[in-house]
Amino acid sequence: TPNGWRMESHGVLPSGVEIAPVVVGLGAALVLPTFGLRSAPVLQQGAIRVRGPIDNLKMIGLAMHNYHDTHRALPAAASVNKQGKALLSWRVHLLPYLDQGPLYQQFHLEEPWDSEHNKTLIDRIPPSFISTDSPALAKQGKTRFVVPRGKGTTFDGDGKTEGAIPLGTAFREIRDGLSNTLMVVEAHPDAAVIWTKPDDLVIDFKNPLKNLTGNQNNVFNVALVDGSTRPISETINADILKALFTKDG
Repeated sequence: TPNGWRMESHGVLPSGVEIAPVVVGLGAALVLPTFGLRSAPVLQQGAIRVRGPIDNLKMIGLAMHNYHDTHRALPAAASVNKQGKALLSWRVHLLPYLDQGPLYQQFHLEEPWDSEHNKTLIDRIPPSFISTDSPALAKQGKTRFVVPRGKGTTFDGDGKTEGAIPLGTAFREIRDGLSNTLMVVEAHPDAAVIWTKPDDLVIDFKNPLKNLTGNQNNVFNVALVDGSTRPISETINADILKALFTKDG
């Protein structure tokens, strides 16, 4: 606002709890990411609490940056075992940075996503990976939030796994600039994937809009590597979109 930041926090408190007034001061503002994390309406769909896609992308973007701050690299698309077999999606390894540490600790990180134990956690999809207009997908443990994969993308190759931690591209390797490179996209519902599965959006550079078109309002939502988010029109020039998908092109 013209006079400064207006901050609101919305939540549900259990009945019968006596709450003292709380004053949120400047310290709260200092923990906001530089790209302007802002609260958005939260919708209740049955037992699933979901946010708007842009809000979720901002949370994922912030989590990605915190992951990079900790490990000096973004997560690889998946963790792999010693034989190079993909085990668990980047989405699983991002859980500690999305306030989902207890859920992360329940995974057997040395096992694949569909092991007898890990597949029991598929229906525990976190709110950050649920699209507002796709609650039915969430009930199947599916998400539309995927990273672009393919030659030259930020998530090309398999990266490496240190311990159980997948390490991929470092910011310094993104020569096009963090604000010019796509990091996470909200794919078309038909391209949704099981959130724990190492499965993402393989870019067809002959048709870069594939699995992105047909969304509401003729736009698809994205997060760039700098953490900024925005809707992109389906009328975007194909060459510009291909350039946005690559990190040094």
